[in-house]
Amino acid sequence: MTNNNNWIVENNEQVKTFHFSDYKEVMAFVNEVMQIADKQNHHPSLLVEYALVKVAITDHDLGRVSGKCIKFMEAVDLIQIKTKS
Repeated sequence: MTNNNNWIVENNEQVKTFHFSDYKEVMAFVNEVMQIADKQNHHPSLLVEYALVKVAITDHDLGRVSGKCIKFMEAVDLIQIKTKS
C-alpha cells in the first residue's frame, strides 16, 4: 500500500499525526474526525494529547487497510483546522 499525504503504515494500519497550537484546536479537529467516522461508519483509533492527535485506521474485518480506510483518510486530510504538520 502506498502512503497518502504523510500517512504511514504501522501494524496493518495507516497512521498520521497532526500537530496543533493548542488543545482547543485539537478538540475541534477530533470533533470533525468523529463526524466523518460516524458518517462513513468507519471508526479510527485516536490518541489525543495537548497539541497533537494521532489517527490510526484499518479495516478490522479484513485485517488490513481497505478502500474504506482510504476514503476516511482523504476526508480527514480535508479538515480545515490549522495544523502544524
